[in-house]
Amino acid sequence: MLIQFLLLFINLHVGFAGDIADQLSKNFAEGNSRAISQSFAENVELTIVSLEDVYSKNQAEILLKDFFTKNPVQSFNITHKSIPKNNNYFLVGNLLAGKEKYKVYILLKQATDKTTIQQLRIELDK
Repeated sequence: MLIQFLLLFINLHVGFAGDIADQLSKNFAEGNSRAISQSFAENVELTIVSLEDVYSKNQAEILLKDFFTKNPVQSFNITHKSIPKNNNYFLVGNLLAGKEKYKVYILLKQATDKTTIQQLRIELDK
C-alpha cells in the first residue's frame, strides 16, 4: 500500500512538472514573454547573458520581452527535467535565438495551488 501511494505521489509530481514544462517549452519557442511571465514568482532572479539581478514580475517580463525582440527565437527544446525535491525542480533547455545558441535554466517552486518560476537564466552556450 505504501509503495502504491509513493508511486502515485511521484506520478502526480512528474505529471504536473511535465504540464508546465510543455507549456513553458511552447512559450519559449514562440518567444512569448507575456505567457512566460505569468509563471514568474512576484520577484524572480533573472539572468539574461550579462544582465543579472532580482526583479519584480513586471520588470522581468519587460527585460525578457526586450531580449526576444532583439533575438528572435528560432527554436527551443527542453533537454532535462529534474525530479522534484523539497517542492523545487528545474528545467534545462536549448534556445536558438538571433544568431546565438543559449542554455536556459529554469528553477521552479511547486506550491499547492501554483508552480512559479523562481529563477530564470539565459546564458550563451559556449
